[in-house]
Amino acid sequence: MLQTRIIQVAQELGIKNLHSHLRKKGLSRFHATEISQGRLQKFDLPLLYKLCQAFKCTLNDLIQYVPANEEELEQQSFLQPMVIEHAPIDVSRKLENLDNDKRKLLLEFLDRL
Repeated sequence: MLQTRIIQVAQELGIKNLHSHLRKKGLSRFHATEISQGRLQKFDLPLLYKLCQAFKCTLNDLIQYVPANEEELEQQSFLQPMVIEHAPIDVSRKLENLDNDKRKLLLEFLDRL
């Protein structure tokens, strides 16, 4: 089964209000609401494109394949690259999204280490 990772990606990027972020990036109120509440099941290409732009990521970041069991994984081996064992934190992307005050706090924290 394919599942979206939009909420997880937003959390990894430190986005606190997903709905507001999506609206600022040009998504409709309907799509922003449905996505932020994890209810949207159908995505067209223009929407997927807007989501990739909103998060500065690829479709592989937004969608993952979750096999029901090992047998299904073997049968659907072509989807193996979309299996996400655990998503590593993209530090550079997180740093890009920090405001100046948070960057200053981070530098002070690193200096204390």
